[in-house]
Amino acid sequence: MTVTWMQVGAVTDTTAVVSTKVTGSANVRVGVSTSASFTSPVWSSAVATSNNHAKVGLSGLTANTRYYYRVEDNGVVDNSI
Repeated sequence: MTVTWMQVGAVTDTTAVVSTKVTGSANVRVGVSTSASFTSPVWSSAVATSNNHAKVGLSGLTANTRYYYRVEDNGVVDNSI
C-alpha cells in the first residue's frame, strides 16, 4: 500500500477531515500524534475506501496544536507522507 496523496480540511478547533488516496483498496485508518516521532498515536475508526479514496473524520483535537498524521491501509502504515 502506498498513499498517493493526503490532505486535511474542514478544520475546526477540535475536528478535521483527512482525505486520502491509497494504492490498496481496503479499510483505511488515520493516526495522529503531537510527536514528530509519532509516539502514542491516536487512531481513527476504519473507513472503507471507494475507488481507493477515503475521507476520515477526526475529533478530540486541540486548537493551536501541531499534529503529525499517518495513514494505515489494511494494517500497513505508510510513513512517506
